[in-house]
Order: sequence, then structure tokens, then C-alpha cells
Amino acid sequence: MNNKNDYINNLSIEYLINPNQLEKIYSKNGDNNISTQIEFYSRRINNITKEMIKGKYQSESLKQVFLQYVSSLIYHFKNVDKKDFIQEQYNSLNSEDDIMCSKNKIDETNDLLGENEVIISKKEKKYNLDKFVKIKNPLQSKEIIPDLKVYDLTSPELKNKGVKVKKKKLQNKVIIN
Repeated sequence: MNNKNDYINNLSIEYLINPNQLEKIYSKNGDNNISTQIEFYSRRINNITKEMIKGKYQSESLKQVFLQYVSSLIYHFKNVDKKDFIQEQYNSLNSEDDIMCSKNKIDETNDLLGENEVIISKKEKKYNLDKFVKIKNPLQSKEIIPDLKVYDLTSPELKNKGVKVKKKKLQNKVIIN
């Protein structure tokens, strides 16, 4: 009975308390500190992970959790690779030159407008029925639809992207002639 109450209390603490308060509670209790537990079990975690990559699962629940974890990682890697492909397309653009060009064009048009106002300073008043009639014209904007781009997310160079290369340990070998 006590075990059941502890389980319910842990669930209510985990799901109904503000996460900031939850960290304070865990730090007071001293247990459930996941970072210290990860350090303690790191070798066992690495060993089981390597075995599961080879296809050796210790239990069905671990298999399901591992497959979900791996699918999340694959989704993340695909998004990172797609982002990199898209960024490479925009690296060739020189944004500073474009900004300076557009500022110069704006300045030139402003100068021309100022000159036009000086030349044509007297505006004639137009008397027509347009002031009294409400005209409803729906704005028809031209939609720009981007092209669908296909990226090869299974290329061989993406297989080891972001993986740190370990330096191989040299074994001391004595050669006797």
C-alpha cells in the first residue's frame, strides 16, 4: 500500500508542480539527479547502446524506447542536413551590396519626387463623383509559390557529418629480429 502511495505522490509531483519548483525539490532530496546517475552508469549505457545498434536487445521495452530514440535522432539529423543545404544556396548572396543598392535607388527616387513637386507645384482640383462613391476593389496580390526542392539526405558524406574522429591509440610493439 505504501508503495502505491509513493508512486501516486511521485506522479503528482512530476506532472502538477512547476518545473522550477520541481528542480528545487529534487535538489533538496538529493536523489533523482539525472546528471550524476548518467555519469555513474555511463559505461553500461554505452555498452547497451552499442549492443542495441547491432540488434541485440535485452528486453522488448528497451527495444521500443531505443527505436523511438533512434527515430528522433534520424529526424533531427535530416532537419540539420536540410537546413545546411538551404543555407548553402543563400551563402552566395552578398546582402551588404544588395542593401546599399536598394538604399541608393530609394535616395534617387526621393530626389526625383522632390524635383517633380517643385516643377508641378500647382495642383488642380478635380470635381467628380469619385469623392462620393465608394469603390470596392479586392486587392489581387500575385502569390509567389516557391519551387519544390528535393534534397538527397542519404548521400555518403552525410553519414559521418558532425562525428568527432577519435585518434587511434598506438600500441607499443617490440620487434625482435
